Parts: sequence; C-alpha cells; structure tokens
Amino acid sequence: MRLGLTNLAWDPSRDEAVAGLLARLGVDAIDVAPSKYFADVAAVREAEVRRVRDWWSDQGIEITGMQSLLYGTQGLNMFGPPDVQQRMLAYLAAVCRVGAWLGATRLVFGSPANRNRAGLTDAEAWARALEFFGRLAEVAAAAGVTICLEGVHPHYGANFMTDTASSLRMARALNHPSVGIVLDTAVVQLNGEDIEALLAEGAAWVQHIHASEKDLVPLGQAGGAVLSGVPQGSVAEAVDHAVMAAAMRRWVPDRVVCVEILARGNDLHFANIEQSVVFTRQHY
Repeated sequence: MRLGLTNLAWDPSRDEAVAGLLARLGVDAIDVAPSKYFADVAAVREAEVRRVRDWWSDQGIEITGMQSLLYGTQGLNMFGPPDVQQRMLAYLAAVCRVGAWLGATRLVFGSPANRNRAGLTDAEAWARALEFFGRLAEVAAAAGVTICLEGVHPHYGANFMTDTASSLRMARALNHPSVGIVLDTAVVQLNGEDIEALLAEGAAWVQHIHASEKDLVPLGQAGGAVLSGVPQGSVAEAVDHAVMAAAMRRWVPDRVVCVEILARGNDLHFANIEQSVVFTRQHY
C-alpha cells in the first residue's frame, strides 16, 4: 500500500530535512495540518498556499490530505446555535479551499472539541449532525475535496461519533459523494472494533487511513520502548498492525496509509519518523 506521513510529526522548520528523509524511505505523500503553514487559514491567499504545494512537489512528495482542520479556532461547535454553526461552516469553507489549492483532496474531520454535544439527547445530536454534515458536504463538493469523518474515542475528549462504526453510519446516512470516513487504527483498537467486519460493511466509504497508536506515539515501540521520551506504559492498548494491514490489503489496497505520530518537545524527530515508517512498511 502507498504510505504517507502526517506533518504532526515535525515542525515545518525541518521540512527540508524531512523531505530528504522521506525520499530515502520511499515515502511520496504527506498529510498536513493547515495551521502549521498558515497563520490565518481563513484569509490566506491562493499564491501562498500554492508555494507550499509546489515546494513539496519539487521534492517528489504529494500533499494528499489535511487534518487538525479547526486547530486554533475559538467558539466553533457544530451543535451550537445557528450563528455559531454558520461561522464554523464559513471557516471550513476556507479550509476546503486551502485543501483544493494544496491538492489535498482528503480532509479529515476529527476535532472533538468542535463537536461537543453536551445537553443533547442521542436523537437530537444525530439529527443536528446529519444536517450540519449535509451542509458541509455541499461546501466540500464546491471545492472539489472529500470530507473524511473520523470516529474519535472518548480518551481524546469526544462525546459524539466516538467510534468508526458511528462515522460509517453517518457517512452512509448522508450518502454524499464528497463524504467518506477515515479509518484510524488506534480508534479501531481503543473501541475494540472488528476491522474485518468494519471493512466488509464499509470499505467503499473508506477514503483515507491513519496508521496510529494511542496518543500518537511512534509506531513499532514494542513493549513501550522509548525513543522519544514518551512515558512508559502509554502504549498499553497497542494496535495489532498485522491484523489491521491484512484486512486493509484485502478490502482497501489502493488507499493511502498515512503514518500518524505526534512530535513532542523532546522528540528525536527523525529517529521516530524512520522507526514508524519502517515499521508501517513492514506491515502495510
């Protein structure tokens, strides 16, 4: 399967060195968090965005996706009053434009803080979400990008659409060509979901894949071995990537598998990236 890497794994000041490392590792795709490049995503100009796209293209690397779409925003909630929802949709419209300019056609909607359903019944939350995502689907379609709904486990503060099955249910209910799901291995593992059953039911809706562990620690840290200063014991729910990969190769072999790890202040960035990519390639 084709491998990518999320730029949550390094600071943009290290782009040149990371590009060289990815070339050596045979990785030709990345996901980006837009706020890492653009201070004001809603106001950034197309020329500035295309400079980022062109720089990575010159390195032989395609920007295939975006994540952390709402990072740094304040007061936006898809379950908020109409004016708040409208502001959130307007911001996401700008994100979709940036995605299109970058060539990043897969936009991962995680953002647990922006989907806080506190005070709503299950039925109320579902109805409001269906309406909101329906409007977002039209925004994405106009920009030529796909929204990939992500189940986010309560460990990360989510209280709506907290597993892969619910994100799949939402995508199927919307039944819109600009909406799919992202399959995140840590979310599958934390929820005790059956990867084979999920893909047997929903392979057609899977538009993107994140190979990850709980808390986005580097992949391949068998027994919790530490390269990066991540505390021992933080990989208690380690993903069985052999099982995940076998199911993915059977059902979604043409999707990009993006390695999702998070840079921390004391990271050995390059060591963690290389370890994670090599480990992922061995399995996927």
